[in-house]
Amino acid sequence: MSSDGLNKTGSSYGILKKNLVLDMLKKAGKEGVKNSELLKVALRFSGILHSLRKDGHIIELVEKGQGQISYVLVGFEEPGHHVSAYERLFDLVAEHDKISTSQLLSILKQNNICFKRKAIR
Repeated sequence: MSSDGLNKTGSSYGILKKNLVLDMLKKAGKEGVKNSELLKVALRFSGILHSLRKDGHIIELVEKGQGQISYVLVGFEEPGHHVSAYERLFDLVAEHDKISTSQLLSILKQNNICFKRKAIR
């Protein structure tokens, strides 16, 4: 537990941080919130910003120079239904009895599906 009495590993703590960052962005308006200010709230603020963007918040990055960046909340757009690349590829491949490597690569390219491999240590 932290000095403020919150369990920092719980999901409610993450939601609290997310709401705090969102409030900061709303209050800052067009000036935005500097990366140095966000670091005081959360060392991994980029993950929080990613989550807010995923929820539909439109956040712009404005470079101020000398390592200073401001994040500006410019709007909200209801997030659309997301279909994973795996689900989409499965549906596309299921339409064929057999599929060759070249056909698979062609399907991937035509449907703009890209898989990234994470390095395993």
